[in-house]
Amino acid sequence: MGYQFALITYFFSNVKETFDRIIPLFKEDGFLPLQKRLESWLGNKGTLNRTILLVVMPLILLEVIRFWQWKYSEGEIPLYFSLFDPSSNWAFLLDVINHILAYLMYLMLAIIVWFVLGLTNIIASLKTDSLLKIDVFHADGMGGLKPVQSFMLMVVSNYFIIIALAIITFISPRSIVSYETLFLLFLLFLGVYLFFVTMGTTKALMDRAVGVELDG
Repeated sequence: MGYQFALITYFFSNVKETFDRIIPLFKEDGFLPLQKRLESWLGNKGTLNRTILLVVMPLILLEVIRFWQWKYSEGEIPLYFSLFDPSSNWAFLLDVINHILAYLMYLMLAIIVWFVLGLTNIIASLKTDSLLKIDVFHADGMGGLKPVQSFMLMVVSNYFIIIALAIITFISPRSIVSYETLFLLFLLFLGVYLFFVTMGTTKALMDRAVGVELDG
C-alpha cells in the first residue's frame, strides 16, 4: 500500500513536467490544446469516480456473494468473515483493520488504473495533433518524444508490479485461482494493451515525420 501511495504521488508530481519537456516540438502556441486536455483530465473527478466504482465494486460484490454463500450453507467460516461472527474482540478488530487496509489498496489501485487510462488517451491524441512536429534528427532518437515515452514506460511497468502484487494477495492454498485473480488478470492485460497503444503512437509519429522528411 505504501508502494501504491508513493507511485501515485510520483505520477501526479511529474506528469505536467514531463509533457512540458516536449513543448519545443509544437508550432507556435500548439501546446496549449494539449495543456488544456491535461488539465481537464487531471481535474475530472467524474471519470476518476467512475473508474473507482468499476474497479472496487466487482471486488465488493464478490465478497458479498461469498458471504451469503457461507451464511446460508454449512461449513467452516471463510477467512476474514469472523467480522460477522467474531470469536473474540481481537478477531473482530483484526478483521476490521484487514478490511480497511484492503479497500484502501483497492482505492489506490483504481486511481492508478485511472491514471494509466488517462495518460494513454493523452498520448494517443498526439497522433492526430497537426501542430506537433517531430524532429527526426533529435538527439534522443525518438524525435523529441523520449521524455513522454520513458515516463509512460515507467508508469506501465510499475502498474504491472502493482497488479502482480495484488494477485499474489489473493493466492492461497484454498484457492490458487479465484474470481478476484481473474479480474486482476483482466486489469493486467488491459495494461498490456495500453502499453502497445502508446508504443504504436510514438512509432506512427516517427514514421510520419520520416516520411515528411523524405518527401521534402
